[in-house]
Amino acid sequence: MAEPLNALSPLDGRYYKRVKNAAQYFSEFSYIKHRVEVEIEYFISLITLVPPLEELNNVPVSDELLLSLRSIYNDFSLEDAKWVKATEFHGGAEGGPPLATNHDV
Repeated sequence: MAEPLNALSPLDGRYYKRVKNAAQYFSEFSYIKHRVEVEIEYFISLITLVPPLEELNNVPVSDELLLSLRSIYNDFSLEDAKWVKATEFHGGAEGGPPLATNHDV
């Protein structure tokens, strides 16, 4: 923080040095990353149901697919979080929906 008096709270102002390690758990990046993890694991649980859901009956589930899906959150980067944020708040991010979703879990 360049100027503690411009901080939103004392946590990111005068106490920043004491709490900066908590950012890995409570930052917007961390929130987005873990939300993606929950959504992917939920999807995995849906595609691996026995008996399968009719709508997902044709998804070819394999160890490779599960590893690939999990790599999305295991390898999640700041750029990925920026893409999620751009998609949610502005829509039209490359590869994303054309309209904003504006949602929180």
